[in-house]
Amino acid sequence: MRLRQKSLKSRKNVQFLSFSFTDRVNAKRKKQNPKQRWFPTVHGKKLTKVKTAIKEILDRRAPGGIQAVKEKLARKLRGWCNYFKQCIPVRWMKQTDGWMRRRIRQLYWKQWKTPTNREANFRIRCVGAPRKETYAYSSNAYWRMSLTLHMNRALTNQMLKDSGWVWIQMFEE
Repeated sequence: MRLRQKSLKSRKNVQFLSFSFTDRVNAKRKKQNPKQRWFPTVHGKKLTKVKTAIKEILDRRAPGGIQAVKEKLARKLRGWCNYFKQCIPVRWMKQTDGWMRRRIRQLYWKQWKTPTNREANFRIRCVGAPRKETYAYSSNAYWRMSLTLHMNRALTNQMLKDSGWVWIQMFEE
């Protein structure tokens, strides 16, 4: 009994070509492959590593400009997602995508810099938002502002997608 428990613990840390294997998957995936017992998944270290790389790319200072950041991010995600294809954990993917979109909104908020510029961008992007003027003068930090309702209305997911931004879920479709 103890030997079996020990082998189960060690299996979680086993890594082969950046993949690990699990028997815990959702019912849909089990139904697609009823004879398969072990399913490949991305190893935890690689998930952490790609998130760190994305964080460096989405640096709020936007080195090289926003267009360069978009291209770097697209290149990184395209390569990573093509390598891991169907093995990316769905829950992790959704959390990371939300986090990436928040980083993108933070990048835009920092780039708008002055309250006058922020107010002008809100007028253009967010029709019907209440008190855009006072919101543009907010002294909250960039990260906090990127989570607000007004930023989500001004830069919706569809707007980000239309302007060329990508996230992991786009490559899974």
